[in-house]
Amino acid sequence: MKRFECLLVATTLAWLCSACARSGGDEIVKLDAVALRAEIAAGRLSALQVTEAFLRRIAALNDAG
Repeated sequence: MKRFECLLVATTLAWLCSACARSGGDEIVKLDAVALRAEIAAGRLSALQVTEAFLRRIAALNDAG
């Protein structure tokens, strides 16, 4: 179940921030949902890392206006 939750979080964030993924400097936000899933499943990324990367990107966009 935990794996599904990680996938759900990563997929949701990737979907919500697809524009961020195309223009962000952070490598995590450039990954699509399939790549995020693979990275999480392989243990190279955690759901926390993905969430924090997208929150940083959102904050940067908010600060930029």
